[in-house]
Amino acid sequence: MTHATPLEIHDHVYGFRPSDHVAGCAECQASADSLVAEASVIGAALRETPVSPPQELLRNPRARRSRITAGGLAAAGLLLIGLAWALSHDPRSIPPEPPDKTPGRSADPEMERLVRELRSPSPAHRQIAVLALKSYGEAALAAITQSGVGPELFGTYRLKPADDAVRRTLESKKTDLDMENVFLKDILSSLSQKTGLKFVMDPAFRQRLNPDQKITFKVKDLTVNNTLKLLFMQLNANFRCEDGAVVILDEKDGPSGIPVPARAPLRIGKRKAAAVGMLAEFRSDSIERREAARQGLMTMGFAAEEALWEALDSTDPETKGQALEVLRWLYTPDESARPLSHPRTRSIKKLLSEKRVTVDFKETPLLQALDSIRQLSGANLHVSGVQTPDSLRVTMAGTDLPVYSALVLLLEPLRVACAFREDIVLLSPEAASPEEAPRKLGNFWTSPEEARRLEGALIDLAEGPPAAQERASATLAGLGDRALPLLERAAEILDGVGRERCRTLRERLQTTIDPKGLDEPTAADLAVRTAHQEDLLHQTADLDIDGLSLDRILQRYGIPIDIRSKPDRTFRFHAKEIRLETALRALTMPFGLDFMFKGDQLIIDRADAVRARIRR
Repeated sequence: MTHATPLEIHDHVYGFRPSDHVAGCAECQASADSLVAEASVIGAALRETPVSPPQELLRNPRARRSRITAGGLAAAGLLLIGLAWALSHDPRSIPPEPPDKTPGRSADPEMERLVRELRSPSPAHRQIAVLALKSYGEAALAAITQSGVGPELFGTYRLKPADDAVRRTLESKKTDLDMENVFLKDILSSLSQKTGLKFVMDPAFRQRLNPDQKITFKVKDLTVNNTLKLLFMQLNANFRCEDGAVVILDEKDGPSGIPVPARAPLRIGKRKAAAVGMLAEFRSDSIERREAARQGLMTMGFAAEEALWEALDSTDPETKGQALEVLRWLYTPDESARPLSHPRTRSIKKLLSEKRVTVDFKETPLLQALDSIRQLSGANLHVSGVQTPDSLRVTMAGTDLPVYSALVLLLEPLRVACAFREDIVLLSPEAASPEEAPRKLGNFWTSPEEARRLEGALIDLAEGPPAAQERASATLAGLGDRALPLLERAAEILDGVGRERCRTLRERLQTTIDPKGLDEPTAADLAVRTAHQEDLLHQTADLDIDGLSLDRILQRYGIPIDIRSKPDRTFRFHAKEIRLETALRALTMPFGLDFMFKGDQLIIDRADAVRARIRR
């Protein structure tokens, strides 16, 4: 009798290629059982000692390529993780794909594709599929549970759907509690009586809870949802609404695996051919070309998705490792997502630009000086993160200065920066200079319904006939200022006529929503400067200015400057040790100007002209 080969037994055990012979042959089945037992033992050992690749191998693009590159080492590390991950699950938890679609199976093509990837023979494909399905949160639960894939594959991740009726009760009802030195069960009993809700402890939390621990807990007129957040925060626990009850989950050793509300990535275009070309660059000996390719793939975002999945099967370890890392980034919204919203700081920026103040501070307590500016301007100034602000002193004088100019010159010696929030100026310590690293452009995640609707609108705008373009423009205009970051991102990803249509529509909407461009990013947000240019901006000068124009003031710093537009006024102020960058911000931004470098030469022009030049 001819028995199955070791490869056939392996494929049967892991569900890649089920064999009727192995299932019916006692000797082959015994070999299969041994393989399952071996995998379980190795899996248990791997769970006891988690493995993660050295982060420097994943992040550092500067190591010189030799026979084994950083990307190759990253691939090896990541593939070892994938193998460990595969072995740490019962191989029989991944059943073969059913020959026919089962009734009620998810009709979402993306969910079905990811479920198919769960059955891939490649550990890398399976690893990314699990990560991707988790990133969709509640939106993927139906597809996972209907797939027939064993829950062991998802570890502690909660696969039951959330109970929206219970959640609405938590968010709508308010409660008062005044309980001292009581057991948790007493608090939950009181809440149950007040709300009619049922509370259930997850076994892991019940096992860890000290039955003798007593709690003092008091709240007044607080929603039940926020009450529970405060209560369980004290106990390293969390909660989720499931099956008509509030389930209490243990988080002492890490997050409890609660799915986020349903969401989906907003995919902008498809650039498979361009992505394939960039992936080919990872075979290059040039560090610069490989890093440019990595940055290009991140810029494309989900437009490179299809090519990245295919690159997981590459025979080149550098290509495979880089594709795996970029996919992991795409499907980790905590790292790669950006909000589909606009800053809405134009109201406070307009106030700080248009309101003028005259100040004269000499060794004045910082908080007193800020209170004086607050009273003069009506601006809401909030100090955050500054050590002992009541002990700090400031010296600065200025006549008829925009409030913004006075603030940045006043705070310069303290290295305190102004950050804008809606209707608030946040004054906090300057962030340390970040290490030089690739810019990671984010991707938008929103509700699945909105994601699909906006994807269709962008396709019609970029590729559709005139009637479809008009409908798409109306749909996007209906987003208000939320359309601005979306169209900007689309112009970064698309090419040709699609890019130009997105740019044109964005410019049209922006002139209506924010005609002065106050919410737009500055050149500092957009430009990539060299180390030498940063050094030029950090040189300092004492500025005792009495009736000088902008160009005369900047001569103090001794660098070539091309001023194409400037304020139609002179300045009077006295400030010590002012960096060139601070002087430029103080004397350009309130007047609708901005600056950028061209080599070692500074160019000062209208802010919209500077932004357009950098973006293009």
